[in-house]
Amino acid sequence: MSLHPKVLVEHRERSAFVYARQSSAAQVLHNRTSTERQFELVDRAGELGWSTTQIELVAEDLGQSGKFSENRDGFQRLAAAVSLGQVGAVFMLEASRLARSSADWHRLLEIACLTRTLIVDESTVYDPRDPNDRLVLGMKGTMADFELVWLRQRMDGGRWHLARKGELRVHTPLGYVYEGNRLVFDPDEEVRRAVALLFERFKRAASCRDLVRDFVANNLRFPSRHGDRVVWKPLTKNRALFMLRNPVYTGTYVYGRHRSDTILEDGQRRQRVAERAMTDWPVVIRDTHPGYISWEQFNVQP
Repeated sequence: MSLHPKVLVEHRERSAFVYARQSSAAQVLHNRTSTERQFELVDRAGELGWSTTQIELVAEDLGQSGKFSENRDGFQRLAAAVSLGQVGAVFMLEASRLARSSADWHRLLEIACLTRTLIVDESTVYDPRDPNDRLVLGMKGTMADFELVWLRQRMDGGRWHLARKGELRVHTPLGYVYEGNRLVFDPDEEVRRAVALLFERFKRAASCRDLVRDFVANNLRFPSRHGDRVVWKPLTKNRALFMLRNPVYTGTYVYGRHRSDTILEDGQRRQRVAERAMTDWPVVIRDTHPGYISWEQFNVQP
């Protein structure tokens, strides 16, 4: 057993927590090398002086994003144990395993400093009370945070590049199918007739509610496509509104109708989706595919 000068008796008297995390179920399934490397940190804890009974493997967060600490039961359990002074050292493969958020990372470092808890990765033992170690750990956390930002920016840049050319595939609207990256009319004539009937009857209806009542009164069913399978069921108001407000039925490619913001609500981060005004739609390309109605007709939709 080779001990490290920063690992003191007071550290070895407490538990060693080995934290393992991967961002998605697909990574857990296909990138098993990363999982194995993280689990092998149990051996590293043993080499640094902790007995087998003192080492706790925290693996509840395999398949969980490190962007936020919410919904990460393993991280929450680890942070609680550190704050109670029960942990002598936290082992992780790299800073991004513990947190992709600078706020979560620095909060954990602050608690570790107060409780004299070490942070250990594959190659180095850090003492958060040491100014130099604290600086390095802070930089590692910031880099992990910005790495996620850079990845997201690259992915978003690729999507927007395709969207500006009208080539980014979106959810296939009822009445259409994809041929390559282009929408064409659904080959099922009954589906096409049902979609056309919805828009035709809305011209005579006073409201979306009246449109739905008309379908119900005439015992008209409406299709829902699930791959190659078409299911017919009563038309609902939400379904009708979704179609009547969708510019795709004019033959127009639109991207960016909605924006998503992260907000703090009741102390929890939540995603809020808001609809942009038509004048603020970032991508609008007319006549990219056949339409069921005209652009002018769409502009008088509910």
